[in-house]
Amino acid sequence: MPPTLVYEPHPLLPAHRPRDYPHIITMDSLKTLGTKSIAEFRPCDSTATLLHNIKDQFPNALQDFFNPEVSSFKLLQENTNPKCGTLVIWRRKQRVWAGIYNFIPRHGIFAWSIFVNCSIAADGKWTTEGAAARAISTYPLESIWNKGFVDCNDIELADPSAAFSEMDAIAAEVFLNPFFDRRLDFVKKWEDPKICRYRIEVNSPYTVVEGLRGLRLGSGVADSLKMLGGDGMAELPIQAPALD
Repeated sequence: MPPTLVYEPHPLLPAHRPRDYPHIITMDSLKTLGTKSIAEFRPCDSTATLLHNIKDQFPNALQDFFNPEVSSFKLLQENTNPKCGTLVIWRRKQRVWAGIYNFIPRHGIFAWSIFVNCSIAADGKWTTEGAAARAISTYPLESIWNKGFVDCNDIELADPSAAFSEMDAIAAEVFLNPFFDRRLDFVKKWEDPKICRYRIEVNSPYTVVEGLRGLRLGSGVADSLKMLGGDGMAELPIQAPALD
């Protein structure tokens, strides 16, 4: 039987809970399996594992993220190498956006190399609902919640018939980022300030508005989209998720 990921016992996130419920992965098993474990690597587990391991910097991070009374929780992993982009894991109520982006100030846009959208059920089960490689959102970053994306490549949606779909592979790539470098070598990024730094925002104010459609982009933004495979004109393929 091939080796599998091992979970740490934790009073908030029991190790015996089924797949798609959050667990804390042991660093030894993650290091041993590396990216061979990609089919087992779930967004909920990665989020819990990262928040648990940055407890020296942010003692309340794990509890706050999974506390239903905390309506908004945003974690940013800001890499010292700007080419690597910024990782964001952002929960608002029962919805989670996560992805890696670069901000392009000249055009006021965020170029996402990859992103994923998840929902959390009342009992704590996570469902990955959609993912895509390469997308564009507008300034400010909060616009992903009220405008969605103004352009993106083909979106992979959940496929209940697939044990491990293309959407799952994209999601795993997003959430593996804190644990592996660009060469796919295991690394604890949170332990090395030369690699990145972390910021957390809890219960920051926000306003949800109607999603926009048929947005025509300026010529400079259109050029940026063409570099990323877009055509400069886009219907919003993903609308802002409803916040129940």
